[in-house]
Amino acid sequence: MLVFKTSEKPNYFIIASTALFLCLCYYLYELFYGEIYETHSGQTLVERAFLIGLITAVIFGIFEAAFKQIFFSPTLEGVISWHLGQSLSAGLVAFVIDSYFDGYPTWESKHLFAFVSIYTLCCFPGILIGYLVFHKTKKNNFDEDLRFIIVRSSGKEDELVVDPRDVMFLAEEDTSMRVFYLENGEINSKLIASKLSNFEKEFRDIPFLLRAHKAYIVNINRVSEVVKEKQHILLHFSSHYIIPVEEKFRARILNRIT
Repeated sequence: MLVFKTSEKPNYFIIASTALFLCLCYYLYELFYGEIYETHSGQTLVERAFLIGLITAVIFGIFEAAFKQIFFSPTLEGVISWHLGQSLSAGLVAFVIDSYFDGYPTWESKHLFAFVSIYTLCCFPGILIGYLVFHKTKKNNFDEDLRFIIVRSSGKEDELVVDPRDVMFLAEEDTSMRVFYLENGEINSKLIASKLSNFEKEFRDIPFLLRAHKAYIVNINRVSEVVKEKQHILLHFSSHYIIPVEEKFRARILNRIT
């Protein structure tokens, strides 16, 4: 059983972009289709749009800052359900605010369903923009606060969520690779239908995961012993796993270990 080891920080780009996008959507809708001069609350169109955006920022901010470390799961299903929950919660609160603008008219459940559905759909472009901005501004060097990586197959049928520091090494097996990692003090392994080259390309910014052999990527921080036998160099991971170092990778591996 894998344990999610995440200290996932709030993504403020998502909060800001979603709030601004909802603010703009509401403004344009009311401008072209709404009855902007017949509001019962007294706010101007700009004020009402600002309040909708503010509500979005508050709800998304509460989720990101207060609940993310507890409930967020970095799997594909987890990310989708996380943002869906954010959007639905913000939509319910926004519906109450919108009803306040209209003087709390009598409404049916279908009105609530329609409002929340449209509101939720309008959230996702902002969420996507937030992710794009986040990855564009993200530094290329390794983030010391990173607490998980997702190792998945090419077709995403299999995936492993693991702290990169707990990875021992990866071994290529035909068209797949086997990931050896620590969990609760024991070495476990999982077969992923992907190639080592794909892993190496995706996680090239993690400095302690290095190619040691055409069939192995190793965590140099987990090497327990380096053994030199004649012309060969072997890396020991506990007493059970011994990895050979290919000649063209020897200098880099030895420099990083010593």
